[in-house]
Amino acid sequence: MQMIPDLERKILSDLHKSKAADNYIKAPMKPERKPIDPDPNALPRKYPDENKWLWDMYELLENNLKEAVKPLE
Repeated sequence: MQMIPDLERKILSDLHKSKAADNYIKAPMKPERKPIDPDPNALPRKYPDENKWLWDMYELLENNLKEAVKPLE
């Protein structure tokens, strides 16, 4: 998935003036450990991990599968 070229730069070349090498589509990856939510009042401001949603979806799927298997036991 990471080797798929980003077509936006090729199609809209007038909007992207930089002549950088081929850019690839950014693929989401599950973080290795649970992302923490940064303190919104801390300076400098920190932002949550952009792939936190993937971790949350994985946890939800895992919990639902565990619940689905309970009646089989």
